[in-house]
Amino acid sequence: MGTVQNPALLNEVARQLRSLNILVLLPELYNPNALGAADYTNSPYLNNLADFFTAYDKCDKAKTDNGAEAASINSIIASMDAFVKTALGAAGPGPSENNSGNTGETQPAPNKPTPTHLTEALAADDMAKQMGFTGNGASGPNPTWQHVLWLKALESGGSVNRQSNLFGTKVTFAGGAVDTYSVFRLDGELVCSGNAYNFQSPVRTKDLQKTFRAAPTDSPVKTSVLHSTCGPLPPS
Repeated sequence: MGTVQNPALLNEVARQLRSLNILVLLPELYNPNALGAADYTNSPYLNNLADFFTAYDKCDKAKTDNGAEAASINSIIASMDAFVKTALGAAGPGPSENNSGNTGETQPAPNKPTPTHLTEALAADDMAKQMGFTGNGASGPNPTWQHVLWLKALESGGSVNRQSNLFGTKVTFAGGAVDTYSVFRLDGELVCSGNAYNFQSPVRTKDLQKTFRAAPTDSPVKTSVLHSTCGPLPPS
């Protein structure tokens, strides 16, 4: 009956973490300060970019004032223009996929836009600042964040089954999902990892809502978190 996308899994886990008073950032859904103005404070990227454009203006003025050196200055400006095009311009399209129809004709799939280098760098810079790192890459005296949680929905789905007899038709639903996760410290060290999966045996559609909202049991046999090396982690 469809596939659970990663945002649904991220939202669910984030909500559970927030209920435990753990601070949560979800850069895959919303990058910090994505809708706010650019913050130049302690940002080596934005500060260096400002210095770059100041140097560009100086080169452009020097080309006018020093005609004898115009050729050399033009070469420098051309190199700077090439850098700006790479850093700020639209990146090349991703690989196309060919789909074959019944006629045997091949049609390329639409190109998917990719973020520019500078966009990705600024996103990482904002994320690092939210995690307590300073402009030189060092962590602050009281780092707020302790762990990074990586989540991935591997597979999910469901099926509807109809059984008819003389007394009528019984419609049942069954489905499940498999997820995987890893927990890292900020220095990149793997703390633990595991897989979470569960399966709902066939249940009548009229009872589906009640079954779905029922509190999970404490039985180890029916737990949905299995094959985990994670123990209790301290709150942030």
